[in-house]
Amino acid sequence: MAERDGLIDTAELRAILAQPELRLFDCTTYLEYQPEGSGVPYIAVPGRHTFETAHIPGADFLDLQASSPIPAPHFAS
Repeated sequence: MAERDGLIDTAELRAILAQPELRLFDCTTYLEYQPEGSGVPYIAVPGRHTFETAHIPGADFLDLQASSPIPAPHFAS
């Protein structure tokens, strides 16, 4: 597989989906806005629930929040 440096479209994905060396990860993250006065404008929430509902065959879910050794930044509102 040639090295990629950007996004591909669905036709390109369909063409390579069966390649055994392909690794495909869903890293969906949602920003859930928090109530005013909570001290943070939002929290980042993994999108695992949508991945489990439907995803590209062969894909795995990668929880970026749980996988990062760097704590999420704290933003003052």
